[in-house]
Amino acid sequence: MPLSSDQAPKDKPLLEAIERMGQLARHELTQAKDAFMTRDVTLAQDLVAKDAGIARLNRELFNRAVEIGDDIDVREWAMFMTLVARALERIADNALAIAIAEQTVFVVTGLFREFTDPSQPT
Repeated sequence: MPLSSDQAPKDKPLLEAIERMGQLARHELTQAKDAFMTRDVTLAQDLVAKDAGIARLNRELFNRAVEIGDDIDVREWAMFMTLVARALERIADNALAIAIAEQTVFVVTGLFREFTDPSQPT
């Protein structure tokens, strides 16, 4: 089933990157939940490194979409996929996983530590 409208996917590597991002985001959210439930600070802190992988895929996917070619239909599909990728990156990043990781560390240690957001420039 196509991801957008009734059109078939236009670029296999781009689609594979989207699928990988979805898998990573799901894993991050599961890990964040487990870290909070078990009060596991190490597991929570590990989310920062995992989140960097999703941020890297998001940047790679964007670059692929920009360089995808001159066909207007392919370019439009690729731009739509960048929106999907950005949504997945946000889900895994600030929306849930990193915020939950920060709260886990706070609950366990009593100290608030803001984790670095790897999707943002330093």
